[in-house]
Parts: sequence; structure tokens; C-alpha cells
Amino acid sequence: MTGKSGRFILGLTFFSVSLFAVYSISQKFIPSLLNYDYTHVLIAYFFLLTATVHIILLKTGSSDEKSFIRAFMTTITMRFLLHMVIIFFWSFTHRETAVSFIITYFVLYLCYTLFEILVLMKIIKDKVKEKQKPLT
Repeated sequence: MTGKSGRFILGLTFFSVSLFAVYSISQKFIPSLLNYDYTHVLIAYFFLLTATVHIILLKTGSSDEKSFIRAFMTTITMRFLLHMVIIFFWSFTHRETAVSFIITYFVLYLCYTLFEILVLMKIIKDKVKEKQKPLT
């Protein structure tokens, strides 16, 4: 594992553990209708999905900008479709927990998407700085 992906996995692990801690604490204050019992499974799912997509983006982005943009757009589209399929499937097969599942899923989706965007923006900013360094 390279330095960038290793650092990302470490940060993602810390982020996921923090989300789990916030969930565990807030579970006492959230109404039972909105409390999804298997949030830890969703956190693990988002952890694995985010780590996999990030590693794919790092590998494709190392060659050139066009391949990075193509891979980024492809992963976003595929991930969006996957999320929609999961939400629709769960809504139709588990009606009694659909509301709490969708709310929890959406909150985690926003958290992990924000985390990934912030990390990717930092990586892109570092690459731009790297290109602007004068040759010495």
C-alpha cells in the first residue's frame, strides 16, 4: 500500500470509528423510529466502498488528468446507481425499517461523500502545487 492510500485508509478508519462513536452516543437521544439497529454494518459498507473507490481513483489518476476525470465520473455514476438499488430494494423488502434505514443511509452517504471530496481536493491541490514548483 502506498503512502497516500495508506494515509487515506488510516484517516478513513479514524473517521469511521468517530462516526460509530457519535452514533453510539446519539442512539440514546434519537427516537426509535429513526434509529436503525444495523448502523455499524452500514458504516462498514461505506468504509469498504469509499476505500475501494479511492484506491481505484489513485491508481487511475496517476497516469493523466483525463483518465482520472473519466474514472471519477464512472465511479460516481456506478456508486449512485448502487446506492439507489440498495435503497429501493430495502424499501420494498423491509417496509417496517425503511424510514430509519433510508435516513441513516443518507446521513452516512453525506458524511462519507464529504470526507472523500475533502481528501480528493487536498490531493488535487498538492498535485497543482507540485507542478508549479520551479525547476532547480
